[in-house]
Amino acid sequence: MNYQKNIFRRYAIHAFFQRFAQFVFFGFGSLLIYTKTQSVVWTILFGLLGTVTNIGILLFPHWWWRWLAQKNLQQAMIVGMLLFAVADFGIYYLPTDIHNFSVFLMLLAILHSFGNQIYWAPSNAIFFNALGSLDSPGKYSGIMSIVEMISATLAGVAGLLLSDPARFLYLWPLGGTVLLLSILPLLGLHISFEDHLSTIQGFKKLSLSAILANINPDHRFQITAIPLLLVFLFKSLNVSIWITGITFLASVLISYIAGRYKDSSRPFPYIIATISLGLMWILYAFAKTPLIFILLGVGVQLASLMLDVGREARLGREVVNSGNPLNTAFAIECSRAIGGTISFSVLLVVYLIYGPTAQLFLALGVIFILPRARYAIGNIDGALHSPRA
Repeated sequence: MNYQKNIFRRYAIHAFFQRFAQFVFFGFGSLLIYTKTQSVVWTILFGLLGTVTNIGILLFPHWWWRWLAQKNLQQAMIVGMLLFAVADFGIYYLPTDIHNFSVFLMLLAILHSFGNQIYWAPSNAIFFNALGSLDSPGKYSGIMSIVEMISATLAGVAGLLLSDPARFLYLWPLGGTVLLLSILPLLGLHISFEDHLSTIQGFKKLSLSAILANINPDHRFQITAIPLLLVFLFKSLNVSIWITGITFLASVLISYIAGRYKDSSRPFPYIIATISLGLMWILYAFAKTPLIFILLGVGVQLASLMLDVGREARLGREVVNSGNPLNTAFAIECSRAIGGTISFSVLLVVYLIYGPTAQLFLALGVIFILPRARYAIGNIDGALHSPRA
């Protein structure tokens, strides 16, 4: 148990830096790509190509995993973050006036996604294995969510400080630099799991409700569709940046509270979060003022975090009980990539048919949240078993 606590502690320190870079991209990525390309279509295609790349990487991992990981998940995480950082710097320094700019941008999108998944698959295996092996997974899941919210807050502040369109693209090298710093807490760790790697077997180990709970296309709706909509709704990139940045500045305590409720097996807060989240997605379809978008953004963020804490607390048990944490981690990430592909495909179709100010389709978020909510409301599954080596 102390060994798992030590891993969790170092992982949390690493995550503080890594999540900053992640939130810079997840929070402002669509606006950063739009600022670089001045094209909604290329912004959506950047995300779509990235999620399709993720699915291919995760479904067919053998060609890179054996060469890269060598039974050392920490090494795979470091290489993934290095590629992610290279992509960040590459996008920033890529001249927009060169021939085949779009081709180079899409190649960087593939590199970005490749590094992202090389990182997240082993990262989730380490996190969920450590989380599921601890006595109070909901509490530690809440602690991790607090760490992530602090990182999100700092990322939001950075975005606001650099909100001037002349400085906004500086977020790319800033994120890449912090990402490199996040490598330091991982140095010296050596963590390995089973030799056999199969994402398909990972899917078989997970329940169908766990798979559906991790698809959640509403996440991409919030971080891509809404910032782009705001640019055209208010005819201002700066307004969109400010609304997006303020949305990050939400409470860091709600996740710990949600974790405590989860350990007590009380579903009521998650039912309230589900109802509130559904109503807010409906209101998103009709919002017209910056203040309403800010209030809805903060509300959706908090309710989503509560459902995420419940989902991860239950998922940690399911991953450990599967006896195959690496395979199930790959399956979880593949599920999330499928959700991203669904989101970007819907966004592309809506934009091509209805244009950049289409808004009513955001009500689809109500449907997208239901599998995750159902899973979070359920009790933590099963007694704790030791994972097989």
